[in-house]
Amino acid sequence: MTPTTAELFLRDLGTLLKQKALSARQDAAQTRAEDRDYKLGFLMAYHEVISLWKQQAEAFGIDVRSICLDDIDPDSDLL
Repeated sequence: MTPTTAELFLRDLGTLLKQKALSARQDAAQTRAEDRDYKLGFLMAYHEVISLWKQQAEAFGIDVRSICLDDIDPDSDLL
């Protein structure tokens, strides 16, 4: 079965958000002390977005694998 445009969009966006979140985590860990709060703010925002997205997927019966967020746990990977 061919995925719909919406399914492809959600899969692509999930992959991009995950990559950006993991990059933000690395960036926050490697930044200077005076810039750390700013970088941690970005990381916290990604934590909130990915957490919400995964919760909504579950509420709507959407398998998180289909949105490429099955291999990220915001609470352990982004905090």
